[in-house]
Amino acid sequence: MRRITALLVVLFLLAACGDDGGGGEAGDPTNEVETTPLTFGDGDEVWLRVDTGGGFVPIIVNQRQVPEVLLFDDGRLVRLTSDPGAVVPEFEVAQLDETETAALLEEAGAVIEGPAVGNPNVTDLPTTTITLSTEGDDSTLDVYALGFDDEQLSADEQAARASVSALLDDLATAGEGEPYVPEEWLALTTATLEGADVVGAVPWPLDPDRAASADTPAVCTRLTGDEVGQVHDALLEGDSEFVDTGTTVVEIALRPVLTGEETCNLEEFDDFVER
Repeated sequence: MRRITALLVVLFLLAACGDDGGGGEAGDPTNEVETTPLTFGDGDEVWLRVDTGGGFVPIIVNQRQVPEVLLFDDGRLVRLTSDPGAVVPEFEVAQLDETETAALLEEAGAVIEGPAVGNPNVTDLPTTTITLSTEGDDSTLDVYALGFDDEQLSADEQAARASVSALLDDLATAGEGEPYVPEEWLALTTATLEGADVVGAVPWPLDPDRAASADTPAVCTRLTGDEVGQVHDALLEGDSEFVDTGTTVVEIALRPVLTGEETCNLEEFDDFVER
């Protein structure tokens, strides 16, 4: 298996030979191996990512899927703090140093390259995906139904799954987290069907053209500046997942722009019109 070495630079400093060709004296610092931690980048790359999604859920739940963890190349660790599928996802960010970052990357590499995690004998549950990126090369581990106890799994598979859970626990507790609201979001709205059970729709705070309608049943609009707070506040204060544009009641999914690679249409069958 490919070892995760691209991010950790190890320098071996060998002692200079003495006149007699022997090694240096005991305790001579030139005989010690010095390790240099990884070097941080400018924060544009994601080194480690954790996503959980799929399973037998409504389409809107998949549209609300957001990363659970993102570890950037400058040591920023962004993690989801709200429940998966929340209408308004909430995050926190922790700043790690090089040593903390390297330890998490090594742990993730060991988990990804470790024993097989097996597949529990159960259907319709989500899959947790861990992705480690080094120099453009991705290593990925998919863990189906993490947390589901299945005695049919071998002892090695159960141990591998325990290692995955331990990694996620370490990612959840690393550093000192502070509330974090991304500056940019995608708001995906879908017109509800006539006769749909809609409860507590809140007024859409933006231009009606920037939400779905009967004529355009799926619309994606980019939120920036004050628009982010306006939409968040409307949904949180009304405790609703529906908004009323004045002509149409629509269901909404919010997708934060965390890496700059987020798009309105993630799947080939998505047909959101961007406005």
